[in-house]
Amino acid sequence: AVFNLLLLLLTVSYIRCSFSDPGYVPRRLFQSSAATVGAIPGNIPLVQRREADKTFCTKCQADKPERAHHCRLCGRCVERMDHHCPWVNNCVGRDNYKFFVLFLLYTCLTALYNTVTVAVWAMRSDSRDIAEGPMAWAVVWINLFTTGVFGVVLVFFCGFHLQLISKNQTTIESLDRRSQYALSSAADNARAVLGHNAWYWLVPIKPGLPTDGEGPGGAGDLEGGRGQRCDG
Repeated sequence: AVFNLLLLLLTVSYIRCSFSDPGYVPRRLFQSSAATVGAIPGNIPLVQRREADKTFCTKCQADKPERAHHCRLCGRCVERMDHHCPWVNNCVGRDNYKFFVLFLLYTCLTALYNTVTVAVWAMRSDSRDIAEGPMAWAVVWINLFTTGVFGVVLVFFCGFHLQLISKNQTTIESLDRRSQYALSSAADNARAVLGHNAWYWLVPIKPGLPTDGEGPGGAGDLEGGRGQRCDG
């Protein structure tokens, strides 16, 4: 029953992570005024002068929130982008990061649970318990080795992402020590990523995160001040 429950949660988390919108930034083309463009020597497009502006994407030709990044594989900007994951064939961003973390967590728990239960069974058994003999025992040991190694590797991977959650950081932001979005406590950081209701943190349902125009760093901040692109 425990294995089946973990497998169910793993599968649901994977499906939701793979098929959910990661938080694509709406394609809002930047329209510069004729006066602004005319003031540029040689009438050079303004976007070429904004390559260092982190709140404007030269590839999408659109404004973007402060923590958004452009994914070259998806061809879109993603809010609070963590990375593009080939295992789920989707970007991992603001709106599906919780599902990605739960997918890692439940895959790790499933592998470790399988390893422990099979190991306990193997220690209590002998070759007479398996009619097929040595070949079947080989399958048992291969199962133990592969799931055990897989589970241990995922423990460190899960630990890395749980650490990021406690700091309200993404993988991309962790590489840039200047990126600081941590709130007052680890619990507040977790709520900012997993949702306000802690009872649902381990359930693969969409977290109650701030929508566009609510909270810092969201798409609505383009008009509010933070993340606003200036022409000066």
